[in-house]
Amino acid sequence: MIKLVRGQQPTILQRNASAWATAYRQAIDAGEQRSQIPQRFRHKQIKDALRLASSDKCIYCESKISGTQFGDIEHIIPVSLRPDLVVDWNNLGFVCQRCNNSKRDYWHPTLAVIDPYTEEPVDFLMFLGPIVIHLPSNMRGQITVRKLDLNRIELVTQRAERLNQISPLIDRIGALPAGPERKACMQFLAEEHQPSSEYSAMVAAFVDAMSERLDASRL
Repeated sequence: MIKLVRGQQPTILQRNASAWATAYRQAIDAGEQRSQIPQRFRHKQIKDALRLASSDKCIYCESKISGTQFGDIEHIIPVSLRPDLVVDWNNLGFVCQRCNNSKRDYWHPTLAVIDPYTEEPVDFLMFLGPIVIHLPSNMRGQITVRKLDLNRIELVTQRAERLNQISPLIDRIGALPAGPERKACMQFLAEEHQPSSEYSAMVAAFVDAMSERLDASRL
């Protein structure tokens, strides 16, 4: 999980958010089931804007989404608790199906899952290789890892494969003398943990740890 910038609210929401929220609340008050009410927060313009803001990654686990699934729209504060926020731009995120299903309608006023749009995840979490853990005595981090199941087997496996992809490059950098080739390799490695890259928080932590093993020309 990395810090994200939500970006500008899409035009469709600027024009319709108030009316859509009112219609949704009225339907809920009338006793309609949520599944039967128009899901306007899934509008293509909204989804595309959220997808762009997170570089087509789940805002929680950082898995790339579009290559294997459609992606879900997440409500940071569940609409079961705050139906008035059903199309609130600041309450929406782009997530993978697994994280969405794991979080479900969880919410707690003081122990909520980390919101990467308003909070800095490194204040709560750290990586040990492909495993993410909460910082000591950090209950918000602990809740986030547990509620989102951020160490599920298939996700840890995918992260480990990502580390295996960059490990040879780090080995090569360590073996090269200072010069153009080493500089080029270092630049390439830096690109591997750009915010748009898959599992960039883990890769950045790994690169930082491994850089201590290299000589004075650090990564």
